[in-house]
Amino acid sequence: MSLDAQPPAAGPQVGTDEWVARQAQRREYLPSWLGAGQRQFERIGWWPKLAIAGLAGAALPLIGLGGFQLQVGIDTLVLALLAVGLNVVVGWAGLLDLGYIAFFGFGAYGFALLSSSQLGIHLWAVASLPIVMAGADAWDGSETIRRSIEIREGRVQNPRILSFQGRAAAYPYALV
Repeated sequence: MSLDAQPPAAGPQVGTDEWVARQAQRREYLPSWLGAGQRQFERIGWWPKLAIAGLAGAALPLIGLGGFQLQVGIDTLVLALLAVGLNVVVGWAGLLDLGYIAFFGFGAYGFALLSSSQLGIHLWAVASLPIVMAGADAWDGSETIRRSIEIREGRVQNPRILSFQGRAAAYPYALV
């Protein structure tokens, strides 16, 4: 038996959809300038197309999207990533294993529970608890906690609070 490429067999073959094989080489384009645009777009590689889509996505915040539109966009991208994962697992690899969806679901459910007040705890508060309990020396090491401290040892740390209240920047913070 030879390992060289065999010439295609004449007649029908098992496991081959002949109509699909014939139609794959044939393209129909829109009439007029739209069809010419389709042909030009097909000549562009996928990297420039990806760059154009990335630039368009990066420009979206510049047009002033609100919080709702931004959340819908993020949800759409997450679902698109799940669809790409399904395409890789089922389409390219040929496996029918949907177990990764369970990981996504468990992770999302767990995060939703921990980041809400449903269980009486909050994920971000629990994550910063060791730093808070370590004391004032550890607070300076965490940028988030350091910025959140407004008063330390009886002194106001944030000068914006004093200016909002109309007080002097130096202790004892007299009214200006």
